[in-house]
Amino acid sequence: MSNYIKLTLILYILILNSTISLFKYTFYDITTKSKPSNKKVCLIIVDGLRVDALNNMPFIHNLIENNNAQFTISIADKPTLSRAGYMRILTGAPTHISGISSNNQHIPSPILSASDLAISQKLKTALCGYFWIDELFPFSFYYKKTYFIRDGTTFNDAISVVNSFNPNFLIVHPMSVDNAGHSFGGNSIQYKNTANKIDYEIYKLYKEVNKYNYDIIITSDHGHQNFGGHTNFEENTFLTPFIFISKRTYLKLPKSIKQIDIAPTLCDLLGISKTLYMTGDSLLNNENLSLLRKAHIINPTLPFEYNLSLSLFITNILLTIHLIIYFYFIRLIKSKF
Repeated sequence: MSNYIKLTLILYILILNSTISLFKYTFYDITTKSKPSNKKVCLIIVDGLRVDALNNMPFIHNLIENNNAQFTISIADKPTLSRAGYMRILTGAPTHISGISSNNQHIPSPILSASDLAISQKLKTALCGYFWIDELFPFSFYYKKTYFIRDGTTFNDAISVVNSFNPNFLIVHPMSVDNAGHSFGGNSIQYKNTANKIDYEIYKLYKEVNKYNYDIIITSDHGHQNFGGHTNFEENTFLTPFIFISKRTYLKLPKSIKQIDIAPTLCDLLGISKTLYMTGDSLLNNENLSLLRKAHIINPTLPFEYNLSLSLFITNILLTIHLIIYFYFIRLIKSKF
């Protein structure tokens, strides 16, 4: 073997080792310690549900009025698009960190979701919802029932899953409210009637999951404008509901929360690890995540997002160098043999 090949091989091994070390000891592989809770959680993401639609959802409205459910406003971030919303809700990472900012990005999430973390703790997970969530998190669910066009059986599927599979973490994701918003507008009678129908479906599911003592979270990825759609301009696209229903747990809810607060809250409810990508605050407990961040950030005087971005930047540089040397090494081998 020539000296050129030996030198290239040594460089390749060194760069590969540094890349693996960086992945292992920076943000990619760092999580908090799990604290098993033996709780079950049902997350209902009603796509396109703006906050004032609750006026047309008597079951949920009565739960809140009778103090059987807690309510606050969940403020969606930009962009108010579905995939970006799913990412914020399920990973706890803002869009500028996750990189998922368009509905045309048909790629898996680069960040672990609450469901991924649940699986790592040997919990059973399930999804009954639109296939976009499955695209983002293809290995996050032990059981999944997805749809491509209409979601008429979503809640029936969820009831079946609860009774036969009894998952620790269940995501239910209907799209009919969003479809009505796009077709008729968020202030239309059709939109309000669809929200009312979903309210009844939630009631039926509630009766089933209540038998198994599930904690229930109801929220949305975005709202809808009066004339339809959900751009970044009208307030109704940003304001979505956050409803928490539980017999055993009480959350101290502020007047409003951020979407990125939901994922760490899910993790604390389930008693599973959290990642450093979760830049929101758990509504239950966030102390261990704060301590973990302090132990691994590069510059504590700067925002956490800066430290994370810098880590990703360094990683990408090393990966690029790694790939360049790898392909150079392959070409060198081919030329010699």
